[in-house]
Amino acid sequence: GLADVNQADELRKLCEQRGFQLIEKPNGHFQINGKLLVNYYPFSKDKTAYIAQTKNGFKHVSPEVAVQMAFEPPPLLTKPKRKKNYFIEKDKLYKKSQCCHWCKAQLTRKEVTLDHVVPLSRGGLEHPNNYVIACLACNNRRGNEMPELEL
Repeated sequence: GLADVNQADELRKLCEQRGFQLIEKPNGHFQINGKLLVNYYPFSKDKTAYIAQTKNGFKHVSPEVAVQMAFEPPPLLTKPKRKKNYFIEKDKLYKKSQCCHWCKAQLTRKEVTLDHVVPLSRGGLEHPNNYVIACLACNNRRGNEMPELEL
């Protein structure tokens, strides 16, 4: 209806102001591509939004909040449980690139650590799409922060 059209227009305007790309998918699904990718369903009953690579959706999200989510790290959660054997994942990533994802330093196999792009403590997924290899210094410096999102 008309409210949906107005909300979509508002979303377009907010994304344009921030310089974010708005991708309109079928069935009232929007992707806001800012510093983070946000999947947003403004016309659904619960008006949900979630940051890609995370498992925590947010309900009753306004267009302003959805756009803001594409700009800042997800909130901290309780300490997550690690589930996987990381050696296999590290090995796969190391075969593709022998450089730290963050500082681009050349790494030996011994120096490689597996880092989560969206930290587990911020709702990041235990999934290969959320893994990168990093040097120990970059991995430790990031901790559960996402400094690459800062201006």
